[in-house]
This record gives sequence, structure tokens and C-alpha cells, in this order.
Amino acid sequence: MAMNVTLGEPLWRDVGRRKILLELTQTQAGEGIALPALMERLGLGDSLSREAGVMVILNERIVPPAEHARVRFRDEDHVVLQVMMAGG
Repeated sequence: MAMNVTLGEPLWRDVGRRKILLELTQTQAGEGIALPALMERLGLGDSLSREAGVMVILNERIVPPAEHARVRFRDEDHVVLQVMMAGG
């Protein structure tokens, strides 16, 4: 049981890879993993302070920030984590 994770800038630099196949336990596959736990598993514990600025795309749909606390990632999901950047 696994899920695919794609990391955008600058998160992938913290991990050293853009694409990760994350193995899940049977419990995680069924109940899911919350966003903070997912970031911790990916080695992005120091990035948790940026969590509010992270855009989450789950199976090609943007997860609104108001739902970040409730969303759970499960077996066969494809998750994209991207820090929202400003500038121009």
C-alpha cells in the first residue's frame, strides 16, 4: 500500500527528491494520514511552520486551506504539496 507524493519548490529541496512513493501501513491506508503527519513522514518537520502557506492538491483537486485540518491521505492517492509563493 502506497501513495504518490510530488513536492514543489522549495519543499523538494528539503527532502532531495520531487517524487516520492510513500509506503503506508494498513491502518494509514484505511484511516489516512493528516497533513502534519504526512509532512513529518516526508522529513518536512521543519516546514510545518509553513503549513498554512502550503497548497495541497489531492488527486488533481485543490484542497481549500479551510479543509487542511480535516483532509486525510490514503492508499493510491496522489498528493502534490507546493508552497504558495508571491512575487513578480
